[in-house]
Amino acid sequence: MQNLDSNFFIYNSTGRIISGDQDSKEYSNLAKQIDAKRNALYFELKENNTVLILGCSVRVEQVGGREERIVCIGIYSDFHGLEDKVIKEFYERVTVEIKDIKKFEYRLVGLWEENDLKNIGNLQEIDINENITKYIYGKLVANEKVSIKSKDSLVAVLIINSIFLKLQSFLEYDLKFTTSQYPFETDISISSIEPNPDFELDGPDMNWKEPPDYYEYYLILSEVFQERSTEIKNDMQLKDRDSLSFYAKKSAFKLYRNKVLNVFSTPQSMNKLFDLYKRDKYVLKESFKERFNQIQSMTIKNEVTVVDIIEICSQQSVSNYHSPSEDPSLKSLFFKIRRDKKSKKKLDIRLLYNNIFLSYTIEEVIFQIYNEKDVELLNNLSRVEFKANDREKEKFKEFVNSALSTYQDTQLIELLKFISNAIESPPSEGGKIFHDSIKTLLITKASDFTSKLSTKEAESLDSYFGTDYSAQKKNKKNKKRKRILTFVPYILFFCLFIATLVFLLMPNNLSGEDLFDSTNKCFTVNTTSGTTPLTVQFTDNTTNATKWKWDIDGDGTIEYTEKDPVHIYNESGIYNVSLTILDDNNMSLSDTVTVIVQNKTNTE
Repeated sequence: MQNLDSNFFIYNSTGRIISGDQDSKEYSNLAKQIDAKRNALYFELKENNTVLILGCSVRVEQVGGREERIVCIGIYSDFHGLEDKVIKEFYERVTVEIKDIKKFEYRLVGLWEENDLKNIGNLQEIDINENITKYIYGKLVANEKVSIKSKDSLVAVLIINSIFLKLQSFLEYDLKFTTSQYPFETDISISSIEPNPDFELDGPDMNWKEPPDYYEYYLILSEVFQERSTEIKNDMQLKDRDSLSFYAKKSAFKLYRNKVLNVFSTPQSMNKLFDLYKRDKYVLKESFKERFNQIQSMTIKNEVTVVDIIEICSQQSVSNYHSPSEDPSLKSLFFKIRRDKKSKKKLDIRLLYNNIFLSYTIEEVIFQIYNEKDVELLNNLSRVEFKANDREKEKFKEFVNSALSTYQDTQLIELLKFISNAIESPPSEGGKIFHDSIKTLLITKASDFTSKLSTKEAESLDSYFGTDYSAQKKNKKNKKRKRILTFVPYILFFCLFIATLVFLLMPNNLSGEDLFDSTNKCFTVNTTSGTTPLTVQFTDNTTNATKWKWDIDGDGTIEYTEKDPVHIYNESGIYNVSLTILDDNNMSLSDTVTVIVQNKTNTE
């Protein structure tokens, strides 16, 4: 076996070892997988490419005609990738080892079909269409899976053997190839029922019926890696498949820029281009420059990938004609993200955190804060700091003002209210700019917004933003109270005049005889005037009422619904107290009494 150290094991379909090292159970689970998938060939290179594992599921027949499946696994140490006959010799040993199991006296039937293993005994390298070889090679370099559909186990094994012989410079990386009746998640999977193959084989000539999508790109990638594999590997910071893929694809773009762009020339091909280069700032920059029309017209398939690309591209100039924040292609991508709202929100937060201010993302953040009452976005906006960068600060302020300018007074006040209730910590500069912009717009529109804030809301905003909303509310309330007290004598005279007029002209209007058994007044009070604090007892005089609605201060709001409430007036003023009563038939009757309250100091 070409100077390789090897171990050979045979397992039954349940993973129990029946030949080889009886104490070894290390590959029992692998044996069960190979049996379940009906592998004609399992090929895995691991442990820094020094250990090669080969395996296959074989149909055998016991004496008496009972057929079953067994699994053969060969472990080869000190593998260097130069042993070109290792697969052929593995199958030769499979035949020998099965015959040597005296306990069961197996007759070897085949892999998928009867006697197909005999043909593999003459394994030769098959002539493969050069473009197909390059395509498979390019897909492996790109760290992408290759899937092939074939119903012939011999052809499938020949393909793996042929590809293996042509991939010597790639064997320093872990690889896994399989040919099986059922698909396997491996680097190359050849299956008889592959659901979405890259291509399908008609026979032993290994020709695809039609080229796979973007096959030209993988041909370019294959050529670049074969020509410059040493240079590419020297540039790699991490020695893994992801790093190899990244630098190989970057080299392909730099060396064959126009060819690569010609492959990706339609709007929908931009999805594939983004998948290939989603972490490469340089290629993304060039793509936005050369394919901005296609990008604006594309339909996004993977929104998570696009979110990552927007974050990367927003940090640099992606067009010769536009600033990064206003690049039309980038903007169109942003507004096409509709399904994955969580990813879009994460993008907004990351951009705020990194001080990447885009007019349309700031607009989106404020929209979500207002419409969705998004506490997380509000607090991330409030934490924005500028680190003595006046240019960033002015840009942020400009975008916030522009976004808020489209909001009505009521919407701006609603935003203020939400800020007062949802902000979690003292705001940084970003939060202060957001608040001050709302405040300035309301003042410019001459809006009496402080009166719309509750006392708690005003106090919260005062504590966070150093405003005087609470004082303004108190001053306005005092001014209103003084204006009312100025007209107290006139209002009192007018009320008495009206009461007298009603009493003289409609003496029975309050009797409620048709509705209730009551006195002439629906209710009475123990006093109608006095100084603060004034305690007033209200007494219902009706007998058949079942519901009571007391408006104690004439503001239209029902304060009490019980029969005989007691109320304390702590503030001076003229209060028109009304009572509406209803009976079981929902018949109603109303009555009003005026209570005049003056400050104690005014009477002394």
